[in-house]
Amino acid sequence: MITDDLRGTAFSITAGIQYAATHGADVINMSFGGPEEIAAIASRVWAAWDLGIPMVAGAGNENRSSPTYLPANTEACLMVTSVDSMDVKSDFANFSHLVHVAATGSALRSAYPGGWGIGSGNSFATALVTGEVALILSLEPDPYLESFWVTAASCCLGHWPSSATIRRCLSAWGSRKSSAFAVAMRVDR
Repeated sequence: MITDDLRGTAFSITAGIQYAATHGADVINMSFGGPEEIAAIASRVWAAWDLGIPMVAGAGNENRSSPTYLPANTEACLMVTSVDSMDVKSDFANFSHLVHVAATGSALRSAYPGGWGIGSGNSFATALVTGEVALILSLEPDPYLESFWVTAASCCLGHWPSSATIRRCLSAWGSRKSSAFAVAMRVDR
């Protein structure tokens, strides 16, 4: 979806979502976004939702309390923001009640052209959450995406739950097919 020079077009993004959705993706990572809705991207996001594919997207890196980053604030996406290693919101991270999940996204070591580098951003946090979703789905696959969303209140009562707690929450998938909920979890690096 994103080129080697870190650019994406509406065409490349829609083509990437479409390709992933029609070639067996179990979860789609969208570590990108922008300030305006593009109908073609929204259409592909909802088409993937209709196929039962969870989509994970970053809230943005502008330190805003009202993220307008798309596709993250689309109801079909799990919106991710970044925290540091002390569980404090990263200085750059967008935040609001719309955020579903926080993961470490500050000062992470990652592959970089020519070796390794230290980077920060919601893209890092989003990738970690996407991996966690994939692991959860490998343990508890469910054809009903609506039931993937589990309320933070019923799941963890205001604290970051462990993976075992998340799995317990997700075990309610079958009984909550008519509702849309949010997963609250902390993903360690």
